[in-house]
Amino acid sequence: MSSKEAKADGVKLDAVTYSTAIHVFCKMSKLNAAFELLSEMKERGWVPSVGTFTTLIGACVKQRNLVDVLRLKDEMLSCGVPMNLVVATSLMKGYYLQGDLDSALALFDELVEDGLAPN
Repeated sequence: MSSKEAKADGVKLDAVTYSTAIHVFCKMSKLNAAFELLSEMKERGWVPSVGTFTTLIGACVKQRNLVDVLRLKDEMLSCGVPMNLVVATSLMKGYYLQGDLDSALALFDELVEDGLAPN
């Protein structure tokens, strides 16, 4: 269901509804729909939550889409949402899956320097 169809059916579209729909689309591996909703959400002036970014990043890592992972991480930081351990671990996994162990280890070292303890 698109946001237009949801609106026509009387669904109240707020930030929580968008976030929930993004989570559902990520679980279904429908990233195009999730990214469309993320764009609509930002157009309405809502900042996605850390959970929404984390879910999208995790879904992109599962599809080995490191380009979108890095874009989302940058977007998350530019919105003022700090990187958490789950996002950092997902990024390291993404680097690993791409065969970029140097970047994964560099990120690990950066996290340790910042006082975080990746698993």
